[in-house]
Amino acid sequence: MRRFLLLLLLMLWPALLRASMQFRLANTSWRGLRFRFDGDLSGAYRAVLPLFVPGALALLALFMGGDAAQHGAAAALAPLSALAALLMFPWLLWRLKKYQHDHYAIGQIQTQLRAGPGSFYGLFLKTLGLTLLALVALWFGIGSLFEWLALPWIDHLLPGLPSWAGWLGLIASRQLLGQRGCHANS
Repeated sequence: MRRFLLLLLLMLWPALLRASMQFRLANTSWRGLRFRFDGDLSGAYRAVLPLFVPGALALLALFMGGDAAQHGAAAALAPLSALAALLMFPWLLWRLKKYQHDHYAIGQIQTQLRAGPGSFYGLFLKTLGLTLLALVALWFGIGSLFEWLALPWIDHLLPGLPSWAGWLGLIASRQLLGQRGCHANS
């Protein structure tokens, strides 16, 4: 029953999105001019259509059940749908924002989004790159900190924590700081 309700909610979501934007903007004014949203229902469904492809794969994986062969297919569909959603996310966000901003209006003025999907992908890639850089720096920093503090009991308590990434972080930090060679305990 919950799966059916989830499917029903997903099918109604574009209509609810359009109705909420119409309501919100109709009740907003600036200097006596009312805002409005002129988007139509078919445009709302077209804007979120790319979400339905990985969503359909995820729901198919969710609805597959009991049989072992079906469970294996469901296990294969789950990461595939997640990857598809991740790759399509900037494009989906662009389509949604384009639908929203191309249909806002105040008085006689109609707004328009001029940014293309490439700018959304660029922002997505920059954010992903900075996040990965921060995670790598954090991992190397933690490994270097454990080595610098020379806490040998950490390796016995949590085996593999410093690991190869920690050693690479140590080597990289020593190279950057100009200290050559490794010294265990001086």
